[in-house]
Amino acid sequence: KVTVTNPDGTKIETTYDQTDMLKGKAIQVSVYSGNLASKTTYTYSVTSLPVLFTKTAVTPLAPLRYWAYLAQADTALYGTNGAAIPGGVTRTSYQYNANYNLIMKQEYGGSGLPLYRTTTYVYYPNATNNITGLPALQNVKDAGGTVVAQTLNLYDGNTIYNTAPIYGRLSGTRTWVGGTQYTQTSYGYDAWGNQNSLTTYTGFGTYSSAPTTSA
Repeated sequence: KVTVTNPDGTKIETTYDQTDMLKGKAIQVSVYSGNLASKTTYTYSVTSLPVLFTKTAVTPLAPLRYWAYLAQADTALYGTNGAAIPGGVTRTSYQYNANYNLIMKQEYGGSGLPLYRTTTYVYYPNATNNITGLPALQNVKDAGGTVVAQTLNLYDGNTIYNTAPIYGRLSGTRTWVGGTQYTQTSYGYDAWGNQNSLTTYTGFGTYSSAPTTSA
């Protein structure tokens, strides 16, 4: 457990798991301003990773490697008297794909913890080049499942988001602004892979095409 005291007297108390699989992971963060002001509890899921060697030719060792990933975070708010605030609770849950990439985040809040926002992530992996963790499409949906925000990522000079990356350099981002219109920001790189330019556009493009007027 680690406690940090700020100059204004507020305290942040973080409790860490000490088991083999979750050692070092924060499992609870409490904030005090005199009395308890908020408390967040983290829940993790654990997947055993493949064993890379064996004890003998026929007897594998027990799994020695684990991937621990955040499955849920719950936060409760408290009044100045230390009592829980009615409806002052939030929950965020996380889902992952077989490549251990985040594919869905769902946010809940208020009395009864109704769902109010879902964010989904889509990937187009390049297994040959071992590039599997770069998000291509992000959708934000309201409680009714309607898309209210969308971001498309373009890699390595590709002109559409659903093309797998080759090197993994982000070359453009398109953001939906309504209807069929998208804004775009483009990025350039030098021979060493360092970003050396950024271009924004005064006009709008579509999900599959860049704007025709630049800044």
